[in-house]
Amino acid sequence: AKITLMNVLVVGAGYMAVEYYKVLKALDVQPTVIGNSQASADTFYENTGVSPLLGGLDKHIDSLSGNTFDAVIVASPEHLIGLHSQTLMEKGFHKILVEKPGGFDLDDISAVHKASQATQSDVFVAYNRRFFASTLAAKKLIAEDGDLQSFRFEFSEWGHVISGLEKAPGVKDQWFLNNSTHLIDLS
Repeated sequence: AKITLMNVLVVGAGYMAVEYYKVLKALDVQPTVIGNSQASADTFYENTGVSPLLGGLDKHIDSLSGNTFDAVIVASPEHLIGLHSQTLMEKGFHKILVEKPGGFDLDDISAVHKASQATQSDVFVAYNRRFFASTLAAKKLIAEDGDLQSFRFEFSEWGHVISGLEKAPGVKDQWFLNNSTHLIDLS
């Protein structure tokens, strides 16, 4: 199926925003990107050749219109995704793809859900691994074999790797929700 060209807003200019940009570019969509810091904007530019608008969502939200964009991707830092999603809905943006898990913590996720109901917004959480070719192939093989009878799921995180990551305060305290649920979503 051919995808109609869309006008997309990407909020965030970090690693995930770069990855979304690559996908959008492959679909011939040239998004508008908003970054917060000069450092993330520089990295985004190095990886894409595109300079994001600087100053963050708060600086630009009043000059943007929900009617101008077909969709928004919220790829902000973990501690801001819920706040940014709610702000966008309040300002008339009603088709939103938000990075997992959809908010910083359970209260934030709940607030995003309530805002989506109040504004009649379509908010999708980017648990994309369920759509990987390998996942779809495994599901097909399982269905062809008579469906799943049982399975064993083992999960661990590499604390020695995570401890060295630079994250905003509180992000590592919410690591299971903010990162690990991506993997657990596959089970």
